[in-house]
Parts: sequence; structure tokens; C-alpha cells
Amino acid sequence: MEKRRKSREQRLDEIMAAATKLFSEKGYCQTTMEDIVRETGLSKGGLYHYFDSTKTILIELMSRGNMYYMRYNPHMQSIDATLSREEKAHLLLEAFLDKALDVTDEKKVYAMFLFEAMHDQELWEAFIEYERIFMVYMFGKLGVPIPSCLDDFYFFSQLLNALLLGQHTTKEPERMLAYKESLSKMLYPLVLSLIQ
Repeated sequence: MEKRRKSREQRLDEIMAAATKLFSEKGYCQTTMEDIVRETGLSKGGLYHYFDSTKTILIELMSRGNMYYMRYNPHMQSIDATLSREEKAHLLLEAFLDKALDVTDEKKVYAMFLFEAMHDQELWEAFIEYERIFMVYMFGKLGVPIPSCLDDFYFFSQLLNALLLGQHTTKEPERMLAYKESLSKMLYPLVLSLIQ
């Protein structure tokens, strides 16, 4: 029986899974293209057909993560323009706290991306673009025009990224998770004030 060739999407999924695993275990800076070749079983040429560096793989991981969060976070999916301002604020805050506090390999890699973006212009530009895409999406879900207080949303995004970085620089992530309700109470007035 002839073995079926994997589709481009299947190969990309394999590369993304291998990179996530390796970045999470070894760290982004310590992971090489050769490590990913070994993990996927692809030839070196096969991997380089899709990506030319671990940086381009990291950027693709972040793009996919951004899209996944927008499409599948249950709180984000529950938001629609017909809800009250208070309901929107509650759901938005829950979606944001999920992003900041969930402990997964993907979030660990996102924390690495945030750190590396401070020192790498290409990663920083990717971060800015993904944040812009998310903001446009979020305001669409809320059913409000992009507000004049956009800087306040960017501040809130930075605050959440700081929480995420803090969550992934400890070996006791459950400690921060234990305070999720307190964080929610603290941040709710800020989120409510951002929704017109």
C-alpha cells in the first residue's frame, strides 16, 4: 500500500508542534533548526522548504496563537454587540485573564516571544502587527468603533503581558492562578471604563 504524502498544512502543524515542544523544553534561544529536523523527522531541506530560521517559526507560532485565541477562546466567542457594557467587560476580562494566566507550553513560548521582541526589531514588528489585528477584531466583537482611548487599551495589553511574563518566570504558577478572582475584581473597573 502506497504511503500518502502529507499535505502542506499537516507538515506545518508538525513543525509547529515540534517547535512548541522544543522551545518550551530548551528555550527559544537554545533551540536550533537541527533540533527541529530531528524532532519532526523531516530532512533539513524539507524543513528549510517551509522556514529559514527558528525566528520565522516563532513568528508563525505567534500568528497561529493569535488567530486561535480570537477564534476559540470561549469568553471571546461569547461577546457580541447586543450584550450590555457590563457583560462585555466581564467576558473580555475573563478572556484576557485566560490569556495571561493559563499555564501551557504555548503561553510559555509566547512569554519567550515577548522577551525576545524587546531585542529583535523583526519580532517587535510582528508583535505590533498581531496586537493591531487583535484590537481590530476585539472592537468588532464589542460592536464599538475604535475608541479615542486606544492608548488605554494598549496600556491594558501591556499590563496583561506583564502578568503573563510573571506567570511564566516562576516554578509555582498556581500561586498566581489562586489570585485570579482578586485580579478580576481589581481589573474589572479598568476594563469597564475602556468600553464605551
